[in-house]
Amino acid sequence: MFRITASITDLLSSLKIEQISHEEETSWKTSLNLLIDIKISELNKEQEATEYKNQIQNLIKYQNVSNLIIYSDDSKCEKTDNLDTGIFYTKNFSTENSRSLSWNLDSHMEVFDAELFALKEAFKVASNQVSVFTTDIWIFSDSQAAIQRIQKSSLNAE
Repeated sequence: MFRITASITDLLSSLKIEQISHEEETSWKTSLNLLIDIKISELNKEQEATEYKNQIQNLIKYQNVSNLIIYSDDSKCEKTDNLDTGIFYTKNFSTENSRSLSWNLDSHMEVFDAELFALKEAFKVASNQVSVFTTDIWIFSDSQAAIQRIQKSSLNAE
């Protein structure tokens, strides 16, 4: 609406348009970014898989039930060219607090777009599932490019 009104301002000389600033004074963004720790492993795939398994086993072993763990992934069928993406989350490592969600996306989308879509949905789930007892939210993705994109966006928001 603002763009349309702004584009016809010259045609309507009697129209008074209020000027607004789109800069946000959001002090919470800086403090929120300090709480987010985005990591991309330097290890090779096999070493990282071993590290990941050890980390999850420690969380289970020490009954750290105040975590929300979310996995995202996608796949593209070569025969049909369909692109699917999904997430799985577990809260307190219990089956009754675990759920899997999936989406069939447009075949014209790129795999990168599907990865970003899955991560967006993972953040939505995290927001909806967090409770006063949640101490950590873990979101796992196998897409370094998508993680780097989110990391860059997060840094630019500061």
